[in-house]
Amino acid sequence: MMTIVKNQSLAEEITQNTFYKAMTAKHTYEGKSSEFTWLCSIAKNLAIDECRKNTKYASFDEASSEVSFDMVDNYEDQDKALQIHLILHELQEPYKEVFQLRVFGELSFHRLELSLVKQRTGQELLITEHVKKSGRNWIMKISCNIIEDLLPLYVDDMVSEDSRQLVEEHLKACPTCRRMQEEIMRENHLTDVKKGSDSVQTNKMEAELLKKIRCKIRKKRIVSVLLAVAIVLAAGGIGHYWYYDKENYISWDEANISVKDGKVYSTVNPLGRMKSILSVDQKNMFYMLSETMWTHKEYPSDSNTENELWNLQDFQEAYERGADTVTDETSFPTGIEHVYYVDPENVKEAFKLWDYQDEPEKAQQKEEELAAKCHLIWSAY
Repeated sequence: MMTIVKNQSLAEEITQNTFYKAMTAKHTYEGKSSEFTWLCSIAKNLAIDECRKNTKYASFDEASSEVSFDMVDNYEDQDKALQIHLILHELQEPYKEVFQLRVFGELSFHRLELSLVKQRTGQELLITEHVKKSGRNWIMKISCNIIEDLLPLYVDDMVSEDSRQLVEEHLKACPTCRRMQEEIMRENHLTDVKKGSDSVQTNKMEAELLKKIRCKIRKKRIVSVLLAVAIVLAAGGIGHYWYYDKENYISWDEANISVKDGKVYSTVNPLGRMKSILSVDQKNMFYMLSETMWTHKEYPSDSNTENELWNLQDFQEAYERGADTVTDETSFPTGIEHVYYVDPENVKEAFKLWDYQDEPEKAQQKEEELAAKCHLIWSAY
């Protein structure tokens, strides 16, 4: 530093600034050179900047500074040379010899011929140089071991132009390496064919899998549609049942049944609601009133209106009517003796009376049990 600024105190100050700047800018150090070289470069730049802005040292010795700068550059060159030497020292033969002839001897591949000869005893690789007629044309002939390493790259077209020429020159004179080249090319071809076959097989498997998936999706869609139709039909059936078929039986009290002037009245409209069951012996008639949503809507009832259900005189006439008298469907059964009204809790029992039609005594017993639970409307006795 003294050779540049010619001042000890200033040189010491620049040295301190150099280390300070190195600490603050250490993230910019890329490692392309040694740390010493990097510090020298910082010191050199700081010294030049100081001399240019300080008029007191404006007339510094340019030659001295150039010498100092060259010293730094020489150190950098020496550092690189040391690294190259260490790498070259670790390089094995014949690669070390090829490198030296190529770099230091400046011989092209076309002028070099390297011949690796294996001694019968063994393991050493000798490099011999053959001088052609002119004595100056050097041709490199590479050993089979090196060519074997390069062949896969050569076949895949991944070598430089010089390496390509080197391999091709060797292949012209070496049948063993040519056979190896053919084997590598054959293996590559078989690999490509196998990959193609595997790809076709994979495509078939994927197609089959896709077909199965589509079938499953189609089946699910069909099942979904059928399920939706079933739900709609079920909902429609349930709705139809609740509206048209679901019967609610009406009790004696709910119907407000009363007898006046030989007639039976109710506040319930009997249209669409009247049902009857004749006993097995055809002597007892059981009546009931029921309604559905449809009858409730079509034939509404008015609690303030009394509707005539039966005329008791009609029952009496049916009782007294002879067995040979012709009647229609609206007439009461001939020979009827009792008429009853059935409450909802006894309706099922009334409908089961004809289950005993083949057992007269059992049927009569069931009729008597049912009659005891019902409301007597009329009796011939």
